[in-house]
Amino acid sequence: MLRDNGKYYETLAVWKEMGYSVGKVERAMNKLGKKSDDITYIINGYKAFRENNYADGSVSAGLKGSGPDGGECGGSALGSQVYYRSDWYRNKWAIIHRKTEVPVDKEYVEGSSVKLESHRGLGAPRPKLRFTVLEGGAKDLITWEQLTDAACIELY
Repeated sequence: MLRDNGKYYETLAVWKEMGYSVGKVERAMNKLGKKSDDITYIINGYKAFRENNYADGSVSAGLKGSGPDGGECGGSALGSQVYYRSDWYRNKWAIIHRKTEVPVDKEYVEGSSVKLESHRGLGAPRPKLRFTVLEGGAKDLITWEQLTDAACIELY
């Protein structure tokens, strides 16, 4: 996770091994002078993630789950990841989770983390993300710039 401790550098080493462009995120994070994580709470669903082939950048529609909808799925052995885009906006570094520009209410922020909830919702795509006050777990942030060109095309 991108935090001020040894785990941050351990994660960078793992990302390098997987083929992510770690130099770009190191430069961006140094420029920002701070690190942040999303805190995601999984409700009524699996910890299911798109499978990313780090060699050629291909992604799947999601890993196939096993077990009941309510859980009993521990997720990937490497942990889950949140893919995000970020940029400077009005002299602040902003993580872009949606198309509209709306400030996040204080109740959904803990320190430098934004609390998100993964839920079933209606319609596609499923699962969906929404802001929450519930406590969840921290997920590794993967920046758009770290993905290979092939992965960016597949995810876009």
